[in-house]
Amino acid sequence: MRVENSVGDDVAHLIGVSLGHELRGVQVYDSGVLYPYRAYMQGLLGHSKDYKETHLALAGFSMDEDLDDHGDPAYTARCALADGGATMEFIAPISADIFQQPRALLPFLDFKIVLHPASDAFRIEQRRGDLQPYSLVIEDLIFLSRQITCHDSTMLAIDAMLREHRLISYQLNSIQMRSFFISAGRLHAPEHKLFTTATPRTLICGFVASENFNGSTNTNPFYFRPFGVTEVFLDMGTETLPLRSWNMNFERNNCARAYLALQDTLGFTKSGESNGVTFNHFKDGHTFFGFDISPNAQDSDSRDLLKMGETSLRIRFGQAVPAGGIYCVVFAEFSSELGINAERESLVDPEEVVVDDEHERPVGRALVSVA
Repeated sequence: MRVENSVGDDVAHLIGVSLGHELRGVQVYDSGVLYPYRAYMQGLLGHSKDYKETHLALAGFSMDEDLDDHGDPAYTARCALADGGATMEFIAPISADIFQQPRALLPFLDFKIVLHPASDAFRIEQRRGDLQPYSLVIEDLIFLSRQITCHDSTMLAIDAMLREHRLISYQLNSIQMRSFFISAGRLHAPEHKLFTTATPRTLICGFVASENFNGSTNTNPFYFRPFGVTEVFLDMGTETLPLRSWNMNFERNNCARAYLALQDTLGFTKSGESNGVTFNHFKDGHTFFGFDISPNAQDSDSRDLLKMGETSLRIRFGQAVPAGGIYCVVFAEFSSELGINAERESLVDPEEVVVDDEHERPVGRALVSVA
């Protein structure tokens, strides 16, 4: 008998609801509860169609054409994977800043990774029939890494350099996630302050129904819809993007400028490649809004100067927000730096703490400082 439920459309990244890692007991990364959204948005938007159909397919990634249709090919394929309680194997890249830069880490680092599982209601989807109490059981979990073997002379040279300069610096693209709730019946969302210190290089946001966001077996947590939005503005001090309102109407297909701005933010408009997110995808199910804030080109290796100021969103709707409300999920990229000294300790400023603005709690000292 074929089961009528499916694991989510980025299976390996749905296993954990949050992820963190430490260097010598100091926490250097904490994803918060939005780790699945970070991994999904990076996979869906940031990679080419060919990459998603090959490499990310190993992680269980599959792109739905219709996230409501129980006959959608991607959904039925995931159902087939779980048919009869079958065992599945997936390999996925870890969506954390330190693992998404090209340089090798220093040897003899005391490294610790902590993974917190998501609920089955969030990880498992059933689009029709009576809901069943299915569970996703993790039988084994392995961390794979690439090890580089160096000659003794190279190791001695690295140690000598550390003794002289006292520090090795890793340039990172630091991803910060935020979310905020928009209550039912509203025609506009009050200006919401996302970041109060440095401004990001790029920012992408989208809207998910409250039931999907909180996890429900009969909904997809990655169903990003327009919800009648007409305007989205990003305010950064005295600057506002877009310079001219998109004035969107999704029912009349008046959203082409917003779609072009998203692809331009992602760097695909002049690359000759495609991430596979078509205009029809954008209009329903994969609706994201992009803002390219960096003065440098997307393919540039240069680093941006630190720009201080508050970053906030203003949103207007052409129809009332539906019952239950919606969540705005925000993905922001900063230029940042990680330093490790000769004693393999993180570079920590004891007076500077990275704070989760939404929950008003420290998530670790500023080992990764925005710069």
